[in-house]
Amino acid sequence: MIKNLYLKIIMLSVLTLFLPQLFAAEEIDKIVAVVEDDVVLKSELDTRVQTITNQLMEQGTPLPPQSVLEKQVLDRLILTKLQLQMAAGTGIRVDDETLNRTIGGIAAENELTLDQFREILEADGYQYASFREDIRNEIMMSRLRQRQVENRVFVSEREVDDFLINLQHQGGLEQEYLISHILISLPETPTQQDLEQSRQLADKVHIELQDGADFATLAATYSDGDTGLDGGDLGWRKYSQVPTLFVDFIATMGTGDISELIRSPSGYHIIKLMDVRDAEEMVVTQTEARHILIKSSEIIGEDEAVNRLLSLKRRIENGDDFAELARGNSEDIVSAADGG
Repeated sequence: MIKNLYLKIIMLSVLTLFLPQLFAAEEIDKIVAVVEDDVVLKSELDTRVQTITNQLMEQGTPLPPQSVLEKQVLDRLILTKLQLQMAAGTGIRVDDETLNRTIGGIAAENELTLDQFREILEADGYQYASFREDIRNEIMMSRLRQRQVENRVFVSEREVDDFLINLQHQGGLEQEYLISHILISLPETPTQQDLEQSRQLADKVHIELQDGADFATLAATYSDGDTGLDGGDLGWRKYSQVPTLFVDFIATMGTGDISELIRSPSGYHIIKLMDVRDAEEMVVTQTEARHILIKSSEIIGEDEAVNRLLSLKRRIENGDDFAELARGNSEDIVSAADGG
């Protein structure tokens, strides 16, 4: 009896000692956000937070508080998944051939063979398969943004002529601007409270910048823009590539200057002019072009859209009028009315 009692006590002690480890070993991944038909897993968030942390440290950018960084990364992951769902829903696909060509180009830009590039990635703890999917996603989102811009933007003949005249006045040279950006966003239909809260935060960030705070750190901490976690870096932009909203401000700013608050429907913007340089001399060739747009969708697959375009191409090559075919077939409503 006593012997059995001792045995039970020993077994209970052993179980008590190892139960936490047993449960820890069985702990499964957690869902931290639901995005339509997809989810963001904690492991996914942790991996991306670590990647961003490493990037900021390599850039010498002071890290924001961990809780702030995690929120910023989670917001970006949610936005990315929404964009990818939208891209897939509109028929955007990236085949392996395109993906391989893009990755090969990245390796070549770094003067590496593909095998060398892969070895460096894996040495840095980045799985090559994950890198491929990240690049595939970037291409899909880029195509989505391009399609949205094409559907919204119409450049008139007058605007083209004005641009060329400005270039001539500059002697064919155009300056380039290194710009950093912070966005304090607003909802699509903001309430008065939303407006006040966003303005207060924007004012707070602006004052800190004027007092000498590091722009990249504040961008990583507060910015809702796509480049927030990159320190707000928009890269080098020619004057013609500067967002229209910022053009008038950039024209009067010097290197190191910080703009006043810039209000737009999307929120409050703050930009900093990091540097200026002269671009290389450009030779501008003006070309008149027409186009026919056939969109792929859930109803019209990508293959069918391509076949329609090939059929129209053959008709044009056989003498059919391009303008008439554009008016009757192109899904670009603006250009179709003008014959493509």
